[in-house]
Amino acid sequence: MLTRSVALAAANEKLDIRCNAVEPTSTDTELLEPMAVELGGRDRLREVMGSKIPMGRMVRPEEVAAAILFLASNEASMINGTGLPVDGGVLSGMIGRYR
Repeated sequence: MLTRSVALAAANEKLDIRCNAVEPTSTDTELLEPMAVELGGRDRLREVMGSKIPMGRMVRPEEVAAAILFLASNEASMINGTGLPVDGGVLSGMIGRYR
């Protein structure tokens, strides 16, 4: 709701500002190293975490960066007030479970 509120406020003031959110799922970064150690290594971490993602793997940091670059580009000039899931289908899978 914060993303939407900021986007709407900026648009109403005719400011040349867009506000969007990037929503990644488990991302393969060093921040997960303690969990990797606990699971027995980086490969095991990727296996366990990837099994919970419909596309079968964790998100790579460069994929999150690509989403950010897209939203900051002119190609996304009319995208405002939204969240962009970078999650390999996690959100879609959750929605499907509640039907």
